Amino acid sequence: CGNGLLTLAHYQMSDQTNNCYVLTDDSWVACQAAQQNLERANPDICAEVLHSDALTEANGSFDWVLCNPPFHTGHKVQTDTATRMFAQAKQMLSPKGRLLIVANRHLPYGTALKKLFGGYQILATNRQFTLFLTQKA
Repeated sequence: CGNGLLTLAHYQMSDQTNNCYVLTDDSWVACQAAQQNLERANPDICAEVLHSDALTEANGSFDWVLCNPPFHTGHKVQTDTATRMFAQAKQMLSPKGRLLIVANRHLPYGTALKKLFGGYQILATNRQFTLFLTQKA
């Protein structure tokens, strides 16, 4: 969940009456920041913040999974964590559920998304980031 920015952006752009969010991060500091940012933005947002390795502590199924996966281990770029997160998302998504990924442009997530979901769309891209969308078949 990082600091909760993706959740807040989704909340502001969607039908807010039916949304309830589960935010996860393996960083306790990130969880605290997300909780505080959600409360500051709107204390009525339905949200649960879990200190968790991706979706391992989450229950239920989800219509959306939003993520900006980490890609550094020290100074080394790696995509294993992101690929594991995508696989967990596929398991937790409801039928026709969607996975939205904000990724640094240089990361090769398309291959993993094609393998796991059968394909993906690029919704937007710029010099730094790519916004991927895929859907559970």
